Amino acid sequence: MACYRELVDKQPTAHAHLLLGDAYMNIQEPDKAIQVYETALKKNPRDSVLASKIGSALVKTHDYAKAINYYEA
Repeated sequence: MACYRELVDKQPTAHAHLLLGDAYMNIQEPDKAIQVYETALKKNPRDSVLASKIGSALVKTHDYAKAINYYEA
């Protein structure tokens, strides 16, 4: 995780945030992943794959209504 956080600190690109979010999902931290994914989505608002990843993370946190909004968007 430290490597991914350092990458985001040095290169705060949408892709770096995506990698950090994926790392959080891999260690079962969907709440942290959602925060990072949403930051990435602000940098790249038309990324449908990213919106889908947020939706998946929201399902893991049982926030189904918000997940549906991301899937529809």
